[in-house]
Amino acid sequence: CPRMLWEKRRCGRPLPKTARRAKPKGLITLKPSMPRRKLLPIWGIFVDKFSWCSYRVRGIGMKILYVITQLGVGGAEVVLVSMANKMVELGHQVEIVSLLNINTQKFDDKIDVHILDLKNNSIHASMQFIKIIKNFNPDVVHSHCLHANIITRFYRLFCPMKKLITTAHNTYEGQGLIMSLFKYTNFLSNVVTNVSTDAVLAFEKSGYVKHNQMKVM
Repeated sequence: CPRMLWEKRRCGRPLPKTARRAKPKGLITLKPSMPRRKLLPIWGIFVDKFSWCSYRVRGIGMKILYVITQLGVGGAEVVLVSMANKMVELGHQVEIVSLLNINTQKFDDKIDVHILDLKNNSIHASMQFIKIIKNFNPDVVHSHCLHANIITRFYRLFCPMKKLITTAHNTYEGQGLIMSLFKYTNFLSNVVTNVSTDAVLAFEKSGYVKHNQMKVM
């Protein structure tokens, strides 16, 4: 029986030479799985940006730089605190940059928090930001909120970043020129995300992102 011969060959049992090439119809031979691609850390999990499948990964030891407009009281700030602390717990090196001189959040003692003053001292803050990126040399830069997203994208033009993830946190983050800047700098991000399906649909409806360009996390 061809099926019995096929099962014997699968189990490693010796077969007659005339039968070794026999393969019953209807059986599928699975090819070896492709090598796992580099995963990107988002919200406490690692995400393969090509298939968008998630994996819980421990002990990889990546360098992650989070960038946010400010660290005051707000939903995005709370999410960032939780995410950064979780990444440290998983064994990764984490640093945080706040573009404005506002910080009311508490982080794990292992996290270095850099508070810049881009509003009142833009030149010095810009030089500091570039220096932080070069010294830390992060595997992933993950920016949050509209202004931080746009500014981090622009810095990527002359400051190399291995991977850049930009995350919006609302269905509406502005209009006019600033949203045009967001739209036309999307190509500078490796991954663009938002916090809900409704928010993604709102961005697509307004034309700020292409269909399926923004992911839900």
